[in-house]
Amino acid sequence: MLFKDYLLMVLTNYQTEKETQYSKNKLADSIRNEPLSIDIISNLDSTKYKISASAGNGQWAVIPWLSIYDRKITESAQKGYYIVYLFTADLSGVYLSLNQGYTFYQKNYAREDPKKR
Repeated sequence: MLFKDYLLMVLTNYQTEKETQYSKNKLADSIRNEPLSIDIISNLDSTKYKISASAGNGQWAVIPWLSIYDRKITESAQKGYYIVYLFTADLSGVYLSLNQGYTFYQKNYAREDPKKR
Protein backbone atom coordinates (compact mmCIF):
# COMPACT_ATOMS: atom_id res chain seq x y z
CA MET A 1 0.00 0.00 0.00
CA LEU A 2 1.25 3.46 -0.80
CA PHE A 3 1.51 5.86 2.13
CA LYS A 4 -0.76 8.40 0.46
CA ASP A 5 -3.41 5.67 -0.01
CA TYR A 6 -3.30 4.89 3.72
CA LEU A 7 -3.74 8.57 4.59
CA LEU A 8 -6.59 8.94 2.11
CA MET A 9 -8.26 5.80 3.45
CA VAL A 10 -8.37 7.32 6.94
CA LEU A 11 -9.30 10.83 5.82
CA THR A 12 -12.07 9.61 3.54
CA ASN A 13 -13.68 6.93 5.71
CA TYR A 14 -13.03 7.70 9.38
CA GLN A 15 -15.86 10.15 9.99
CA THR A 16 -18.49 7.78 8.56
CA GLU A 17 -17.11 4.67 10.24
CA LYS A 18 -16.82 6.49 13.57
CA GLU A 19 -20.63 6.49 13.68
CA THR A 20 -20.67 2.67 13.63
CA GLN A 21 -19.63 0.08 16.20
CA TYR A 22 -15.88 0.04 16.90
CA SER A 23 -15.59 -3.64 17.71
CA LYS A 24 -14.57 -5.71 14.66
CA ASN A 25 -14.72 -2.66 12.41
CA LYS A 26 -12.80 -3.15 9.15
CA LEU A 27 -11.45 0.41 9.04
CA ALA A 28 -10.27 0.33 12.67
CA ASP A 29 -8.49 -2.97 11.93
CA SER A 30 -6.93 -1.48 8.79
CA ILE A 31 -5.70 1.59 10.66
CA ARG A 32 -3.96 -0.65 13.19
CA ASN A 33 -2.62 -3.29 10.79
CA GLU A 34 -2.02 -1.66 7.40
CA PRO A 35 0.95 0.51 8.43
CA LEU A 36 3.22 -2.52 8.31
CA SER A 37 2.41 -2.92 4.61
CA ILE A 38 2.89 0.75 3.67
CA ASP A 39 5.65 1.11 1.10
CA ILE A 40 7.96 3.42 3.06
CA ILE A 41 7.32 1.78 6.43
CA SER A 42 7.65 -1.85 5.34
CA ASN A 43 11.27 -1.11 4.39
CA LEU A 44 12.20 0.05 7.91
CA ASP A 45 14.26 -2.36 9.99
CA SER A 46 11.86 -3.70 12.65
CA THR A 47 14.76 -4.29 15.03
CA LYS A 48 15.44 -0.55 14.97
CA TYR A 49 11.93 0.88 14.61
CA LYS A 50 8.54 0.13 16.08
CA ILE A 51 5.39 1.12 14.22
CA SER A 52 1.97 1.54 15.80
CA ALA A 53 -1.28 3.16 14.78
CA SER A 54 -4.67 3.45 16.39
CA ALA A 55 -8.26 4.40 15.82
CA GLY A 56 -8.99 4.04 19.53
CA ASN A 57 -8.88 1.60 22.39
CA GLY A 58 -12.27 -0.06 22.77
CA GLN A 59 -14.00 2.95 21.23
CA TRP A 60 -13.30 5.39 18.44
CA ALA A 61 -10.57 7.95 19.10
CA VAL A 62 -11.26 11.59 18.37
CA ILE A 63 -7.93 11.72 16.53
CA PRO A 64 -6.48 8.63 14.80
CA TRP A 65 -2.69 8.45 14.61
CA LEU A 66 0.31 6.53 13.30
CA SER A 67 3.63 6.57 15.18
CA ILE A 68 7.15 5.52 14.35
CA TYR A 69 9.44 4.92 17.33
CA ASP A 70 13.22 4.63 17.22
CA ARG A 71 13.76 1.71 19.62
CA LYS A 72 16.99 3.31 20.92
CA ILE A 73 14.89 6.19 22.25
CA THR A 74 11.45 4.80 23.09
CA GLU A 75 8.86 2.19 22.19
CA SER A 76 5.80 4.05 23.47
CA ALA A 77 4.15 7.44 23.45
CA GLN A 78 4.57 7.72 27.22
CA LYS A 79 8.25 8.69 27.31
CA GLY A 80 11.01 9.80 25.00
CA TYR A 81 10.33 11.42 21.67
CA TYR A 82 8.97 10.01 18.43
CA ILE A 83 7.36 11.00 15.17
CA VAL A 84 3.62 10.72 14.74
CA TYR A 85 1.14 11.41 12.01
CA LEU A 86 -1.87 13.04 13.68
CA PHE A 87 -5.11 13.40 11.79
CA THR A 88 -7.14 16.50 12.51
CA ALA A 89 -10.35 16.00 14.52
CA ASP A 90 -12.44 17.19 11.57
CA LEU A 91 -10.39 14.97 9.20
CA SER A 92 -9.53 17.88 6.95
CA GLY A 93 -5.85 16.97 7.05
CA VAL A 94 -2.97 15.20 8.70
CA TYR A 95 0.16 16.56 10.38
CA LEU A 96 3.60 15.08 10.83
CA SER A 97 4.70 15.92 14.35
CA LEU A 98 7.70 15.34 16.57
CA ASN A 99 6.13 14.50 19.93
CA GLN A 100 7.49 14.01 23.41
CA GLY A 101 5.98 11.56 25.87
CA TYR A 102 4.87 13.07 29.14
CA THR A 103 3.20 10.28 31.11
CA PHE A 104 6.49 8.83 32.38
CA TYR A 105 7.64 12.18 33.73
CA GLN A 106 4.28 13.02 35.23
CA LYS A 107 4.17 9.71 37.12
CA ASN A 108 7.77 9.87 38.32
CA TYR A 109 8.20 13.56 39.07
CA ALA A 110 4.73 14.92 39.79
CA ARG A 111 5.37 15.33 43.52
CA GLU A 112 8.62 17.21 43.19
CA ASP A 113 8.68 20.97 43.19
CA PRO A 114 9.88 21.95 39.69
CA LYS A 115 11.77 24.92 41.15
CA LYS A 116 14.02 22.48 43.02
CA ARG A 117 15.09 20.69 39.83
